[in-house]
Amino acid sequence: MALIVATCLFAGNQLFAQKHPVKFGKIEMPEMEMTSYEADPDADGVYLVKYAYSTYVSGTDDIYLLTENHIRIKILDARAIDDLATLSLRLYKSASGKKEEITLWKASTFNLENGEIVEVKADKSAIFEEKINSNNDLFRINMPAVREGSVLDITYNVRSDFYGYLEPWVFQTEYPVKYSEIQLLIPEIFEWNFYLRGFGIPFTKSKSEPTNTTSLGYASTYGNWIAENIPAAKDEPYVSNMDNYVSRIEFDLSKLTIPGRVYRDLSASWNVISRNLTEDPEFGGYLRTKNFMEEEMARAATQFENETERTDHIYALVQEHMKWNENKSIFTKNSIETVWQAKNGNSAEINLLLVNMLQKAGIQAFPVLCSTVENGFMTRPDLNTMNYVFAYVQIGDKHIYLDATDKHLPAGMLPRRSLNRTGMLYLGEDQGSMIDVVPPATHKENTLAILNLSEDGSLQGSVKTQYYGYAAFTLRKEFEEQTLEEKKKELSDELKAEISLMEYENLDSLKANSVVETIQLSFDFQEMGQMADRIYFTPMMQFRMEENPFKDETRMFPIEFPFSNEEQVVVTINLPEGYVLEEAPKALSVSLPEGGGKFLFKVESFDKVIQLFTQLTIKKTYFNAEDYALLKQFFEMVIAKEAEPIVLKKI
Repeated sequence: MALIVATCLFAGNQLFAQKHPVKFGKIEMPEMEMTSYEADPDADGVYLVKYAYSTYVSGTDDIYLLTENHIRIKILDARAIDDLATLSLRLYKSASGKKEEITLWKASTFNLENGEIVEVKADKSAIFEEKINSNNDLFRINMPAVREGSVLDITYNVRSDFYGYLEPWVFQTEYPVKYSEIQLLIPEIFEWNFYLRGFGIPFTKSKSEPTNTTSLGYASTYGNWIAENIPAAKDEPYVSNMDNYVSRIEFDLSKLTIPGRVYRDLSASWNVISRNLTEDPEFGGYLRTKNFMEEEMARAATQFENETERTDHIYALVQEHMKWNENKSIFTKNSIETVWQAKNGNSAEINLLLVNMLQKAGIQAFPVLCSTVENGFMTRPDLNTMNYVFAYVQIGDKHIYLDATDKHLPAGMLPRRSLNRTGMLYLGEDQGSMIDVVPPATHKENTLAILNLSEDGSLQGSVKTQYYGYAAFTLRKEFEEQTLEEKKKELSDELKAEISLMEYENLDSLKANSVVETIQLSFDFQEMGQMADRIYFTPMMQFRMEENPFKDETRMFPIEFPFSNEEQVVVTINLPEGYVLEEAPKALSVSLPEGGGKFLFKVESFDKVIQLFTQLTIKKTYFNAEDYALLKQFFEMVIAKEAEPIVLKKI
């Protein structure tokens, strides 16, 4: 992923004339007559223009940020109407009364009728406003008379009291963009950092041009970023969050200087963030709470001399006592005593409580702040990107992750939402650092099937599967929603088999190494064929991979797996009387470069017994888009090999 960091010191007494790429309402006939977009003929719609211009303006009591926006869209197919005919804007507001608001808007739909361009203006009835929660409102424009071939033209201004925050400008969307531009006119009192992110989109940053002083009375500098003919960011399988990879520019205010009055160094670092967290009563204050569980933790320290056992004991205590309310946060809302008594809390309340108790028991425990998968990557010191907390324990030379929000997580494992590459380890006071959050366990399944094959094609026998790591965690979670009978029916339908027995070991024991599933089953083998004195069938049966997860010919974004994966299947088939193995698939061993993965396949015969062994391992969790063709070919080889038949001969 390309990352360009630029620092702009907005300075100089300059002269500026804002230039819009298009004028609202001035639609050209080629735009109306367009039936497809040359750069992407399959696109159902295209952004002809995405434009914004931001500057600072003096208000009655303070300064504010004003952003003019202009969007022009072409509807090429009716399928795009649901996505593009409504503009939805989320507006932020704070408890102090500061807010974002729409101060001006115009919107029209243009259609071609009898060779003439006809405009249909959106009136007040097209506007929908809604309160989402205490911090967010929704402003929506429903465009009128939209149909295939329409051109939508929309302008709106956003007035923001949050002058220290510039909304990231996203160049790339799920539809192609013909022209995208962001312009800024900023007084010299502000110093901003800019982060250009994305894959393969050429940006053009214009040179600074002379400007007048702004209404704030300070010299200013103008800058802009332009991208053209931007391909659509289409959903691809095995991408944790598309927003991590779409081309965009992010802004970070680093300094505010008002000569003779104010100087604020707003540049963030891990240590600065740690200091702020320490001083925050909803984080550092909560973590330092005394007179809570002190006697109980002192007893635990005496009872469990081994630190690992002590950690496991306290983790299990919190895990069983508390219930997560599904709210992700790095800050607490209630006191630690209130949270414990309520037996309910958000992610910070539960996991900071856990850290507090561990520290009182003499364990080196610290919080880790992170951005969850759905929230996007955390790439730099920025508290605004963090929305989750879990615990980190250091015992000797090893560390252990803990998250007490889920009762099915063994010590040492994290939920999928936290596995997002990085986190900030908070060490107290003003000490913090960025750490890699590596999946602490794999997803592993070992299956052993012993089956008796009848001449008529029926199979009876047993299948035992051992689930380890995240495979065991997933199975335990399934039983939150399913009964044993429901699970039995689901598996019966999946295997197309009649299951007479189904039982589990260690399903409720998080300390067990694995969960063991044992089933007794029988089924008619539909894929078996007979010809004269021969029987042929696919030995992997319902245990094989039937579909390649990678179907597209090309790939734009990297391939991400949440954790490494290992699946091993051993199938033993007892042959019917009078039959021997005549032909079997050849053994195969194929590996991905750099130890990224491996597939093993072999068939062996012992008298009247056939034994098949397969092992599919994906070690790496991240592959570049350039590796896509190789990864796709690897899975094609797996599918082809597992589909090869065995031939039995009657003697």
